[in-house]
Amino acid sequence: MRAAPASARAHVLARWHRPGPGRVLSELPGGNADGEEPVEVAAARELLEETGYEAASLEVVMQTFLASYATHRRYAVLARGCRKVAEQTLDEDEDIETVLMPVSEFVRHVLGGQLTDTDIAFAGLTAAGYLKATM
Repeated sequence: MRAAPASARAHVLARWHRPGPGRVLSELPGGNADGEEPVEVAAARELLEETGYEAASLEVVMQTFLASYATHRRYAVLARGCRKVAEQTLDEDEDIETVLMPVSEFVRHVLGGQLTDTDIAFAGLTAAGYLKATM
């Protein structure tokens, strides 16, 4: 589950080291649901823990499989009306900087290959009305 948080002005991102690429990246906040935790509840919890932000509303806008040989499902959750309400509550192995990025810069960030969940980012941008879906 990845939150694709958006406000009218900026996206809320989590900047931290990503082991796959071996780099520090500004990523969408997210993580796994705990047990039978609903996706929206997990998205709200992860957004708050990783960034200290809370969303006015959350909407699942996409679900997909992790990979072609995987059964694990991934979800894109659009978080609207995000506002800072608390300090981060990070695990001891997490070192995350909260980053606010204007929408136009975030689109360039995604297109430039600067995050690992581009499919989730495109789903959030499309659902928020920043990109137009064509078929």
